[in-house]
Amino acid sequence: FGCASFAARSARCTIPLGSYAELPQASFVSGIPNSKMLDSSVLNLTLNNSISRYDLEVSIDYESDVEKAMALIRTILSENKSILKTPPFRTVVSEFEDSGIQITAYFFIDLSRTIESSVKSELRLRILEAFRENGIEMPYPQVDVHMRSDGGDR
Repeated sequence: FGCASFAARSARCTIPLGSYAELPQASFVSGIPNSKMLDSSVLNLTLNNSISRYDLEVSIDYESDVEKAMALIRTILSENKSILKTPPFRTVVSEFEDSGIQITAYFFIDLSRTIESSVKSELRLRILEAFRENGIEMPYPQVDVHMRSDGGDR
C-alpha cells in the first residue's frame, strides 16, 4: 500500500487491515496488539515531530583511557552542526564487553534538516580519527586458546 502522508509526516494515515507501515528514520518502534488497533483509537505523538534521539556505540580497549575517550566523543558531538544543543547530548559507559568497554553517545537531530545515516557516518569517521591521534585503541574480537598436555589421549 502507499501511504503518502507518512512521507509528509502527516498526523493521519489509513492502514488497511493485514498491512503494516515501515517508518524510515523512526526513533522508536513499539508493538501494538491487534486487539487495541481494532477496538480503540491510536494517537501517534511522534509522527509530526522531526526531532529524534539516536545513539552511537563505540568500543575502546580495556587499556585505553575511558575519560579521555569520552571527552573526545563529547567534543566531536559539540562541534557537529547537525547535533542539537537542546535537548543536550550525553555519553555513558554502557557495557563491559568481552574485548573492550562500550561507550554510548545519545544525541538528538532534526530529521527535517539532515539524515541519520549521514550524521552517524560523519561522527564515526571523526571519532576514529580522534582516537588514532590520541592513542585510544579500538578492540577487535579475539580469543586466547590455551593448550594442555597431560600425556593422555583425548
